[in-house]
Amino acid sequence: DLFLARRTMVSLEAQLAAWEARLPVERELTDSSQIAQLQKVADEMVASGLAAEAAKVVVSEPKKWKETLLCAAYLAESAAQMARCPPVHVTIVHALFKETKRIKKGSEHKSGQDFVRSKVAQLTWLFEGYAAAGSSWNYIGVDDGCPDGSGRVMQAVADKEGYTNVKAIFLEDALQEKLPPFDKLESTEDSKKGGAVLYGLIKGASTPVPSNLKHIVAYCDADLSADLGMLGLLTYPIAVGDSSVAAGQRYGCRGSFLVDDKGPLPDPESVWNLRDRVRMAFRHFARGFILPDIAHVPDTQCAFKALDAKVCAAIAPQVKSFGAGFDMELLCRAAATTSISLVPIVFVEDNDDSAFSSTADKSNENYFKMIGEVMKMRKRGVGSALPSRQGNSTEDPQAWLAFIQSLKVANFKKMIAGLEKKLGPRPPGGLYCKFDLQECKKLAFGLDEAMEARVKERAYFIWKNEGKQDATANYYKALQIESSLQEKAASA
Repeated sequence: DLFLARRTMVSLEAQLAAWEARLPVERELTDSSQIAQLQKVADEMVASGLAAEAAKVVVSEPKKWKETLLCAAYLAESAAQMARCPPVHVTIVHALFKETKRIKKGSEHKSGQDFVRSKVAQLTWLFEGYAAAGSSWNYIGVDDGCPDGSGRVMQAVADKEGYTNVKAIFLEDALQEKLPPFDKLESTEDSKKGGAVLYGLIKGASTPVPSNLKHIVAYCDADLSADLGMLGLLTYPIAVGDSSVAAGQRYGCRGSFLVDDKGPLPDPESVWNLRDRVRMAFRHFARGFILPDIAHVPDTQCAFKALDAKVCAAIAPQVKSFGAGFDMELLCRAAATTSISLVPIVFVEDNDDSAFSSTADKSNENYFKMIGEVMKMRKRGVGSALPSRQGNSTEDPQAWLAFIQSLKVANFKKMIAGLEKKLGPRPPGGLYCKFDLQECKKLAFGLDEAMEARVKERAYFIWKNEGKQDATANYYKALQIESSLQEKAASA
């Protein structure tokens, strides 16, 4: 039996090598011809009956194989899972903001991904080749008030190609209609991608679908980082399993991969390779205390998620976060009523022509703002049905919550700088790195023994003179005062 197993493995690796030889070395998102190449190899993997085995071998030794073979293996596994699903209709949604370059063909612009035609090609392959008879899909792009008219450009492509199930819609229409939750927005500028995706989810969930089809609504980014051929991986847990939400994971779990110029990186290498590694780890750590309902979801921000349309229709209008935190609130509201499946995926980084900031200082501000948004969710009663916790931490959750609330952006920057210096390029555990509260206070506020004594004394007088009974709140109020006095003295 052992001899037979080894012979089988050698045979599988030989077949993988043959498939790999037909694929380019790197996954280039601006080369639309690669889509058919990957699909052809994935088709052969499925036909051979080796899709699952091929994925296991490539995942176990990602550095041994081309990143494109890894992409093809995940497409094959997606196709195999889609083939086991009952008839479905999937609505795919993404935001549109300053996408007029990526919407072009690669031959027309260096950042061109021809993403409308490419997404259609990916969906067509999966549904025509593997979905149950009668299954269907539609695709919605949501213009988020784009000053360049991305929505109009997308619609022009759809009209030119005759795509009857592809259309662009405009967040401005939701504002004009006073459609909840957008009736609270004064303009599309109040939406930072989240509003557009939520509008797409709400409109997508209301798409008329035959009663015999399971309706699923999914969302992604406009770029091609997450191949829509992998939608079978999100569809299966909802259509066959007992979940109503499936969340793609770029990092934080076995089988998740980020692909960049260093090739396919598994967790935790994928996190270590990111400049924001410490910020991400602290955000995840803090989120366990702030939003314990989704503490088990490592990658809350991945733009590759799917929801049962009925669940989507019920929870999307309740979301009040329109910035980067909308993913977390959506997951929290889902977690309150249903289970969430975590789905490892291959995500090809696309940093070209990004609209987001790239400096460390700006990243600090963005992460601080995101943590602030998360705290606002908690104050609205979102995501805190379960007890606050973070792994095996023995420290008081309320003390951590009070500390996080006490931070100002300057304190946050000092803390991150100190943590980066201490932890280096490989924080232990990657995303699951643990932090010490006393150390974080020292880094954020310059806390030493003398200052600690002054803080405790001031906290006592806050209780004595103001009658405030919350000792933790009094402590952090005193810490803020002493920190401010110390900064003034230093600058005098």
